[in-house]
Order: sequence, then C-alpha cells, then structure tokens
Amino acid sequence: MESTMELIEKELDRIQKTEWLSTISNLINNFSGYPIDEDNMPELAIYDILKTLDPHDSPEIRFINKMGYIDAFTYRAFYVDKNENAVYWNPLRERYEDFKKNAASIYQASMEYPAADIIHKWLFSQFKQSRS
Repeated sequence: MESTMELIEKELDRIQKTEWLSTISNLINNFSGYPIDEDNMPELAIYDILKTLDPHDSPEIRFINKMGYIDAFTYRAFYVDKNENAVYWNPLRERYEDFKKNAASIYQASMEYPAADIIHKWLFSQFKQSRS
C-alpha cells in the first residue's frame, strides 16, 4: 500500500506540479508530532485537494484557495513567555516538534491560524519561488 506522500507525489505528477513537493513536504513536516485527529492530518487534506484538480484548469489557484481552509490550520499551540506574553505556533514557519519544547499548550479553534488569506499568500509566494 502506498503512503500518503507517495500518493501526493503521484497527484503532483498528474497535474504537472512536481515543483510543489518541497513546499508541501515542509508544511506537512511542520505539523509532525502535533496530536491531530487522524482524519484531519494535513497530508490527507492535501491529497484530497490534489485529487480534485484538473491540470488544465488553474490548479495552482484552486489548490491555494482550498488550502487556506483545511482543518489542520484550526489546531493551535501556544506558550507563555517569561514576559507573560502568549506566543503562538505558526505552522507555515515552524515545526511543531521544535515549538513544543517550550511546553506548549494545544487546542482546536473554530478558525484557521494563520488566517486563510495569509496561508494563500504564503503558498503563492512559495510556488512562485519554486518556478524560479
């Protein structure tokens, strides 16, 4: 049986966007170790989105738009620093495994973090760099 990452790679090949693999792998890796419900794992959501994309119908725009709303982004982690400020984990920038070393508290919220528009802009920027 193929792993989810292998399935993602096949879908990226099908839609002719193999250059996205690095960005997608890094994002999935940033969630590694977070106790997400199995049904909400980011790699499953990404695979589900990729399966719906048509390589001839703006796959980049459709992927980016859908990614801002995956459930994985509703999972939060934070800790209170020495100045008593809450510091929140940003899965676009930091691995949860590294962040949790600060004794992070976790919970699920009703909205995505970062906000969907930030996720969209980040992905657009990452994909633009991968084309260069």
